[in-house]
Amino acid sequence: MSLKDDVIGMFKSTLLEIPFNTIYSYADILFDLRELNFEDSSLKKQVDFLKKTKLSEIEYLNTDKEDFFTMKNSFTNESIEFSNRMSSLGELRGKKLRELLNQRVKENSNEFAYDTITRAIKSPEFSMVTMLRDVLYKGDIAKINYGTQMTEEHFELFTAILLGKVQEKIQNKTLENNLVPKDIRNNKKLRERIYKGIDIDAIYDATQSFTVNFQQIKENSGKLSNRGYLEAAKASSELYDNLTAKKESLIQGKLSVKDFSEKCDLLIIDAQNSELKNHRGFFGRIWHSIKVALNAITFGEVAITPTKSIQKTMEMKDSLKDFLDSNASKVEDESKQEEESYFHLGLK
Repeated sequence: MSLKDDVIGMFKSTLLEIPFNTIYSYADILFDLRELNFEDSSLKKQVDFLKKTKLSEIEYLNTDKEDFFTMKNSFTNESIEFSNRMSSLGELRGKKLRELLNQRVKENSNEFAYDTITRAIKSPEFSMVTMLRDVLYKGDIAKINYGTQMTEEHFELFTAILLGKVQEKIQNKTLENNLVPKDIRNNKKLRERIYKGIDIDAIYDATQSFTVNFQQIKENSGKLSNRGYLEAAKASSELYDNLTAKKESLIQGKLSVKDFSEKCDLLIIDAQNSELKNHRGFFGRIWHSIKVALNAITFGEVAITPTKSIQKTMEMKDSLKDFLDSNASKVEDESKQEEESYFHLGLK
Protein backbone atom coordinates (compact mmCIF):
# COMPACT_ATOMS: atom_id res chain seq x y z
CA MET A 1 0.00 0.00 0.00
CA SER A 2 1.39 3.43 -0.97
CA LEU A 3 1.84 6.40 1.33
CA LYS A 4 -1.01 8.08 -0.53
CA ASP A 5 -3.26 5.12 0.20
CA ASP A 6 -2.30 5.36 3.87
CA VAL A 7 -3.14 9.06 3.89
CA ILE A 8 -6.50 8.52 2.21
CA GLY A 9 -7.28 5.74 4.67
CA MET A 10 -6.51 8.07 7.57
CA PHE A 11 -8.70 10.77 6.04
CA LYS A 12 -11.69 8.49 5.58
CA SER A 13 -11.18 6.97 9.01
CA THR A 14 -11.11 10.44 10.54
CA LEU A 15 -14.45 11.34 9.01
CA LEU A 16 -15.92 8.19 10.54
CA GLU A 17 -14.25 8.32 13.95
CA ILE A 18 -14.08 12.02 14.81
CA PRO A 19 -16.21 12.84 17.89
CA PHE A 20 -17.97 16.01 16.83
CA ASN A 21 -18.29 17.19 20.41
CA THR A 22 -19.01 20.84 19.63
CA ILE A 23 -21.68 20.37 16.97
CA TYR A 24 -25.21 19.80 18.21
CA SER A 25 -28.62 19.54 16.61
CA TYR A 26 -31.33 22.13 16.68
CA ALA A 27 -31.63 24.73 19.39
CA ASP A 28 -27.98 25.42 20.04
CA ILE A 29 -27.36 27.01 16.64
CA LEU A 30 -30.62 28.97 16.69
CA PHE A 31 -30.87 30.03 20.32
CA ASP A 32 -27.38 29.37 21.75
CA LEU A 33 -28.58 26.42 23.82
CA ARG A 34 -27.06 22.93 24.03
CA GLU A 35 -28.36 19.49 23.03
CA LEU A 36 -31.99 20.52 22.67
CA ASN A 37 -34.27 19.87 19.73
CA PHE A 38 -37.64 21.29 18.82
CA GLU A 39 -39.44 18.53 20.71
CA ASP A 40 -38.03 19.75 24.03
CA SER A 41 -40.72 21.31 26.23
CA SER A 42 -38.48 24.20 27.27
CA LEU A 43 -38.67 25.48 23.70
CA LYS A 44 -42.47 25.64 23.54
CA LYS A 45 -42.57 29.42 23.12
CA GLN A 46 -40.04 29.45 20.30
CA VAL A 47 -41.59 26.46 18.53
CA ASP A 48 -45.12 27.88 18.79
CA PHE A 49 -43.90 31.17 17.34
CA LEU A 50 -42.23 29.45 14.39
CA LYS A 51 -45.23 27.21 13.72
CA LYS A 52 -47.66 30.11 13.42
CA THR A 53 -45.40 32.64 11.68
CA LYS A 54 -45.48 32.68 7.91
CA LEU A 55 -42.37 33.77 6.07
CA SER A 56 -44.25 36.77 4.68
CA GLU A 57 -45.02 37.91 8.25
CA ILE A 58 -41.41 37.98 9.49
CA GLU A 59 -39.72 41.23 10.50
CA TYR A 60 -36.16 41.51 11.83
CA LEU A 61 -35.03 43.83 14.61
CA ASN A 62 -31.67 44.43 16.31
CA THR A 63 -29.73 42.75 13.51
CA ASP A 64 -26.67 44.84 14.41
CA LYS A 65 -26.38 43.29 17.89
CA GLU A 66 -23.55 40.83 18.51
CA ASP A 67 -25.47 38.33 20.66
CA PHE A 68 -29.14 38.07 19.58
CA PHE A 69 -31.43 39.56 16.96
CA THR A 70 -35.22 39.72 17.20
CA MET A 71 -37.67 38.05 14.87
CA LYS A 72 -41.14 39.59 14.98
CA ASN A 73 -44.46 38.38 13.63
CA SER A 74 -45.95 41.45 11.92
CA PHE A 75 -49.47 39.99 12.21
CA THR A 76 -49.51 39.02 15.92
CA ASN A 77 -46.72 41.38 17.10
CA GLU A 78 -45.15 38.49 18.99
CA SER A 79 -41.39 38.11 18.88
CA ILE A 80 -38.53 35.80 19.92
CA GLU A 81 -34.75 36.12 19.89
CA PHE A 82 -32.31 34.17 17.72
CA SER A 83 -28.56 33.87 18.00
CA ASN A 84 -26.85 36.58 15.97
CA ARG A 85 -23.32 35.24 16.39
CA MET A 86 -21.20 34.90 13.29
CA SER A 87 -21.64 31.62 11.43
CA SER A 88 -17.97 30.67 11.68
CA LEU A 89 -18.54 26.97 10.95
CA GLY A 90 -21.42 27.41 8.52
CA GLU A 91 -24.08 27.05 11.22
CA LEU A 92 -27.63 28.19 10.52
CA ARG A 93 -27.58 31.30 12.69
CA GLY A 94 -27.57 35.07 12.43
CA LYS A 95 -27.12 36.45 8.93
CA LYS A 96 -27.06 32.95 7.42
CA LEU A 97 -30.48 32.16 8.91
CA ARG A 98 -31.94 35.44 7.64
CA GLU A 99 -30.53 34.79 4.16
CA LEU A 100 -32.22 31.38 4.10
CA LEU A 101 -35.60 32.79 5.17
CA ASN A 102 -35.37 35.74 2.77
CA GLN A 103 -34.61 33.39 -0.11
CA ARG A 104 -37.39 30.99 0.76
CA VAL A 105 -40.03 33.73 1.13
CA LYS A 106 -39.53 34.50 -2.58
CA GLU A 107 -40.35 30.90 -3.40
CA ASN A 108 -43.23 30.31 -0.99
CA SER A 109 -44.28 33.28 1.14
CA ASN A 110 -47.04 31.26 2.88
CA GLU A 111 -44.68 28.63 4.24
CA PHE A 112 -44.30 28.64 8.01
CA ALA A 113 -40.88 29.44 9.47
CA TYR A 114 -40.90 26.18 11.43
CA ASP A 115 -41.13 24.10 8.25
CA THR A 116 -38.39 26.09 6.50
CA ILE A 117 -35.96 25.86 9.42
CA THR A 118 -36.52 22.21 10.31
CA ARG A 119 -36.15 21.15 6.69
CA ALA A 120 -32.93 23.17 6.36
CA ILE A 121 -31.38 21.83 9.55
CA LYS A 122 -32.04 18.25 8.48
CA SER A 123 -30.52 18.82 5.04
CA PRO A 124 -26.95 17.67 4.33
CA GLU A 125 -25.86 21.30 3.98
CA PHE A 126 -26.48 22.20 7.61
CA SER A 127 -26.32 18.77 9.25
CA MET A 128 -22.88 17.88 7.86
CA VAL A 129 -21.04 20.96 6.64
CA THR A 130 -20.37 22.32 10.12
CA MET A 131 -18.75 19.04 11.11
CA LEU A 132 -16.63 18.89 8.00
CA ARG A 133 -15.52 22.49 8.41
CA ASP A 134 -14.51 21.87 12.02
CA VAL A 135 -12.52 18.78 11.03
CA LEU A 136 -10.97 19.85 7.72
CA TYR A 137 -10.72 23.60 7.50
CA LYS A 138 -10.63 24.87 11.06
CA GLY A 139 -8.72 21.87 12.36
CA ASP A 140 -5.45 20.24 11.33
CA ILE A 141 -6.79 16.99 9.86
CA ALA A 142 -6.33 18.02 6.23
CA LYS A 143 -2.85 19.33 6.99
CA ILE A 144 -1.87 16.11 8.76
CA ASN A 145 -3.36 13.83 6.12
CA TYR A 146 -2.58 15.76 2.94
CA GLY A 147 0.40 17.89 3.92
CA THR A 148 -1.32 21.26 3.53
CA GLN A 149 -4.14 23.09 5.27
CA MET A 150 -7.25 23.45 3.14
CA THR A 151 -7.88 26.94 1.84
CA GLU A 152 -11.34 28.39 2.31
CA GLU A 153 -11.93 28.23 -1.45
CA HIS A 154 -10.92 24.56 -1.61
CA PHE A 155 -13.05 23.71 1.42
CA GLU A 156 -16.17 25.39 0.02
CA LEU A 157 -15.87 23.51 -3.26
CA PHE A 158 -14.97 20.20 -1.60
CA THR A 159 -17.97 20.29 0.75
CA ALA A 160 -20.32 21.44 -2.02
CA ILE A 161 -19.44 18.43 -4.16
CA LEU A 162 -19.35 16.00 -1.24
CA LEU A 163 -22.77 17.18 -0.08
CA GLY A 164 -23.99 17.02 -3.66
CA LYS A 165 -23.04 13.35 -3.70
CA VAL A 166 -24.88 12.83 -0.42
CA GLN A 167 -27.92 14.56 -1.91
CA GLU A 168 -27.76 12.21 -4.89
CA LYS A 169 -27.97 9.28 -2.47
CA ILE A 170 -31.00 10.84 -0.82
CA GLN A 171 -32.68 11.39 -4.18
CA ASN A 172 -31.90 7.78 -5.13
CA LYS A 173 -33.42 6.69 -1.80
CA THR A 174 -30.22 4.94 -0.67
CA LEU A 175 -30.04 7.37 2.25
CA GLU A 176 -32.84 8.85 4.33
CA ASN A 177 -33.60 12.56 4.18
CA ASN A 178 -33.76 13.21 7.92
CA LEU A 179 -30.11 13.60 8.86
CA VAL A 180 -29.51 15.34 12.19
CA PRO A 181 -26.07 16.40 13.47
CA LYS A 182 -26.52 14.70 16.84
CA ASP A 183 -27.37 11.38 15.18
CA ILE A 184 -24.49 11.62 12.72
CA ARG A 185 -22.08 12.41 15.51
CA ASN A 186 -23.16 9.54 17.72
CA ASN A 187 -23.82 6.85 15.12
CA LYS A 188 -20.76 5.44 13.36
CA LYS A 189 -22.86 3.10 11.23
CA LEU A 190 -24.89 6.06 9.98
CA ARG A 191 -21.67 7.87 9.02
CA GLU A 192 -20.50 4.75 7.20
CA ARG A 193 -23.74 4.64 5.23
CA ILE A 194 -23.46 8.34 4.40
CA TYR A 195 -19.98 7.98 2.93
CA LYS A 196 -20.38 4.53 1.39
CA GLY A 197 -19.87 4.69 -2.37
CA ILE A 198 -18.59 8.27 -2.31
CA ASP A 199 -15.04 8.61 -3.60
CA ILE A 200 -13.85 11.13 -1.00
CA ASP A 201 -10.20 11.11 -2.03
CA ALA A 202 -11.10 11.70 -5.69
CA ILE A 203 -13.32 14.61 -4.66
CA TYR A 204 -10.54 16.07 -2.49
CA ASP A 205 -7.96 15.93 -5.28
CA ALA A 206 -10.37 17.07 -7.98
CA THR A 207 -11.48 20.13 -6.02
CA GLN A 208 -7.88 20.99 -5.28
CA SER A 209 -7.21 20.73 -9.02
CA PHE A 210 -10.12 23.06 -9.80
CA THR A 211 -8.82 25.58 -7.28
CA VAL A 212 -5.28 25.51 -8.68
CA ASN A 213 -6.16 25.46 -12.38
CA PHE A 214 -8.93 28.06 -12.26
CA GLN A 215 -6.44 30.42 -10.62
CA GLN A 216 -3.84 29.56 -13.28
CA ILE A 217 -6.29 30.54 -16.03
CA LYS A 218 -6.67 33.93 -14.35
CA GLU A 219 -2.91 34.37 -14.07
CA ASN A 220 -2.45 33.37 -17.71
CA SER A 221 -4.74 36.20 -18.73
CA GLY A 222 -2.28 38.67 -17.25
CA LYS A 223 0.69 36.94 -18.85
CA LEU A 224 -0.94 37.00 -22.29
CA SER A 225 -1.85 40.66 -21.87
CA ASN A 226 1.73 41.54 -20.93
CA ARG A 227 2.95 39.81 -24.09
CA GLY A 228 0.52 41.73 -26.27
CA TYR A 229 -1.98 38.94 -26.95
CA LEU A 230 -4.96 41.04 -25.94
CA GLU A 231 -7.66 38.94 -27.62
CA ALA A 232 -6.36 35.77 -25.98
CA ALA A 233 -6.04 37.56 -22.65
CA LYS A 234 -9.69 38.59 -22.87
CA ALA A 235 -10.75 35.03 -23.75
CA SER A 236 -8.75 33.67 -20.80
CA SER A 237 -10.31 36.19 -18.43
CA GLU A 238 -13.80 35.32 -19.68
CA LEU A 239 -13.10 31.60 -19.24
CA TYR A 240 -12.01 32.20 -15.66
CA ASP A 241 -15.11 34.31 -14.94
CA ASN A 242 -17.43 31.71 -16.45
CA LEU A 243 -15.83 28.77 -14.62
CA THR A 244 -15.89 30.73 -11.36
CA ALA A 245 -19.57 31.55 -11.86
CA LYS A 246 -20.37 27.84 -12.29
CA LYS A 247 -18.35 27.06 -9.17
CA GLU A 248 -20.25 29.65 -7.13
CA SER A 249 -23.59 28.34 -8.43
CA LEU A 250 -22.58 24.86 -7.30
CA ILE A 251 -21.58 26.11 -3.84
CA GLN A 252 -24.84 28.04 -3.53
CA GLY A 253 -26.86 24.95 -4.44
CA LYS A 254 -28.07 26.33 -7.76
CA LEU A 255 -26.27 23.62 -9.76
CA SER A 256 -26.02 19.89 -9.15
CA VAL A 257 -22.64 18.18 -9.38
CA LYS A 258 -23.71 16.70 -12.73
CA ASP A 259 -24.78 20.07 -14.11
CA PHE A 260 -21.58 21.71 -12.86
CA SER A 261 -19.49 19.06 -14.58
CA GLU A 262 -21.38 19.30 -17.86
CA LYS A 263 -21.37 23.10 -18.00
CA CYS A 264 -17.67 23.36 -17.16
CA ASP A 265 -16.87 20.74 -19.79
CA LEU A 266 -18.70 22.80 -22.42
CA LEU A 267 -16.80 25.91 -21.36
CA ILE A 268 -13.50 24.11 -21.84
CA ILE A 269 -14.57 22.80 -25.25
CA ASP A 270 -15.54 26.33 -26.33
CA ALA A 271 -12.20 27.65 -25.05
CA GLN A 272 -10.31 25.02 -27.03
CA ASN A 273 -11.99 26.31 -30.18
CA SER A 274 -11.50 29.99 -29.36
CA GLU A 275 -8.49 32.28 -29.73
CA LEU A 276 -6.89 30.26 -26.92
CA LYS A 277 -6.31 27.34 -29.30
CA ASN A 278 -3.30 29.32 -30.53
CA HIS A 279 -1.83 29.29 -27.04
CA ARG A 280 -1.91 25.62 -26.09
CA GLY A 281 1.42 26.04 -24.36
CA PHE A 282 -0.44 28.10 -21.77
CA PHE A 283 -3.60 26.02 -21.56
CA GLY A 284 -3.08 22.44 -22.77
CA ARG A 285 -2.19 21.04 -19.36
CA ILE A 286 -4.85 23.16 -17.64
CA TRP A 287 -7.63 21.98 -19.92
CA HIS A 288 -6.50 18.39 -19.50
CA SER A 289 -6.31 18.71 -15.72
CA ILE A 290 -9.78 20.23 -15.44
CA LYS A 291 -11.30 17.56 -17.67
CA VAL A 292 -9.73 14.83 -15.54
CA ALA A 293 -11.09 16.48 -12.39
CA LEU A 294 -14.58 16.79 -13.93
CA ASN A 295 -14.51 13.06 -14.72
CA ALA A 296 -13.39 12.34 -11.17
CA ILE A 297 -16.31 14.12 -9.48
CA THR A 298 -18.72 12.39 -11.85
CA PHE A 299 -17.32 8.87 -12.01
CA GLY A 300 -14.63 8.67 -9.30
CA GLU A 301 -10.93 8.22 -9.90
CA VAL A 302 -9.98 7.53 -13.49
CA ALA A 303 -6.85 6.13 -15.09
CA ILE A 304 -5.23 7.93 -18.01
CA THR A 305 -2.09 7.72 -20.06
CA PRO A 306 -0.85 11.28 -20.69
CA THR A 307 1.30 12.42 -23.56
CA LYS A 308 4.96 13.14 -22.82
CA SER A 309 4.48 16.90 -22.68
CA ILE A 310 1.46 16.66 -20.41
CA GLN A 311 3.12 14.15 -18.11
CA LYS A 312 6.08 16.42 -17.38
CA THR A 313 3.86 19.20 -16.07
CA MET A 314 1.37 16.94 -14.35
CA GLU A 315 4.09 15.27 -12.29
CA MET A 316 4.53 18.56 -10.46
CA LYS A 317 0.90 18.67 -9.36
CA ASP A 318 0.14 16.45 -6.38
CA SER A 319 -3.58 16.98 -6.86
CA LEU A 320 -3.48 14.99 -10.10
CA LYS A 321 -1.14 12.13 -9.22
CA ASP A 322 -4.04 9.85 -8.37
CA PHE A 323 -5.26 10.08 -11.93
CA LEU A 324 -2.05 8.94 -13.60
CA ASP A 325 -2.16 5.49 -15.10
CA SER A 326 -0.03 2.90 -13.38
CA ASN A 327 1.58 2.25 -16.74
CA ALA A 328 2.54 5.86 -17.32
CA SER A 329 6.15 4.76 -17.86
CA LYS A 330 5.05 3.34 -21.19
CA VAL A 331 4.35 6.83 -22.49
CA GLU A 332 7.63 6.71 -24.40
CA ASP A 333 5.99 4.20 -26.75
CA GLU A 334 2.76 6.10 -27.33
CA SER A 335 0.92 4.86 -30.36
CA LYS A 336 -0.43 6.98 -33.16
CA GLN A 337 -3.93 6.08 -32.01
CA GLU A 338 -3.28 7.55 -28.56
CA GLU A 339 -1.88 10.72 -30.12
CA GLU A 340 -5.01 11.07 -32.26
CA SER A 341 -7.17 10.49 -29.19
CA TYR A 342 -5.59 13.41 -27.39
CA PHE A 343 -5.80 15.54 -30.51
CA HIS A 344 -9.58 15.09 -30.58
CA LEU A 345 -9.71 16.16 -26.94
CA GLY A 346 -7.87 19.36 -27.83
CA LEU A 347 -4.92 18.50 -25.60
CA LYS A 348 -2.10 18.65 -28.14
